[in-house]
Amino acid sequence: MIRGRGLKSIMSVSRGVGVNGRRAASLVEEARHLWTRLSAAAGEHRTKSLKVGFCATHPGEGTTSVSTNFALCLGQQGVRVCLVELNLRRPTLAAHFKHPQHAGVTELLGGTMTVDEVLMRLVTPNVDLLVAGAPRKEVFSLLSPESVSQIVRHFDDEFDVVVVDVPPLQESPEAGIILSAVDAAVLVVEANRTRRHDVRRSLSTFAELGVPFAGSVINKMTYDLPVMIDRLL
Repeated sequence: MIRGRGLKSIMSVSRGVGVNGRRAASLVEEARHLWTRLSAAAGEHRTKSLKVGFCATHPGEGTTSVSTNFALCLGQQGVRVCLVELNLRRPTLAAHFKHPQHAGVTELLGGTMTVDEVLMRLVTPNVDLLVAGAPRKEVFSLLSPESVSQIVRHFDDEFDVVVVDVPPLQESPEAGIILSAVDAAVLVVEANRTRRHDVRRSLSTFAELGVPFAGSVINKMTYDLPVMIDRLL
């Protein structure tokens, strides 16, 4: 188990196209470091594709932005990635990728559509996307250990890594079910917001579930630079 000290800020996905802007090179480098940690942390548990769950303690800490950026960065490096949105309470990726009504996980689990029908192919180079689908008020009963495991392991032979967007631990009881199906977990922590005891509680949850903790991402960090200087970087 590798307990990382945390990575630098990973910026939000910009204008629906992912890794762009002045910090793109830094973002790619951070993704490489995280990829190395994840591969090492999950090595003994790995079957075929590496299943990585990104989650936070509370809503709004940036899990979706971080997991999406990570997937897109790996895709740009030639890694075959499937990004799976299992945050069924607050789905955002379909709208972000300009397909707001696209079917996904809920239709798949409901038996009305197949994986081939709902999987969005090559939304960016080397990255396929499985969105949450139609929002559901009751999602806990929909996500059983068997159904989640079946989804994430369906992609074993086709992808190098499956990146899973997991709902917040303290809000969503189904988060534990989802994390039990992955090979390693990354905790997204919002800088200057998340309390230490909440982080410790989340780490305890990982330990109880037996999920290797690969490290944390410190998101939404701010730097004491004048606006003009920041724009020039």
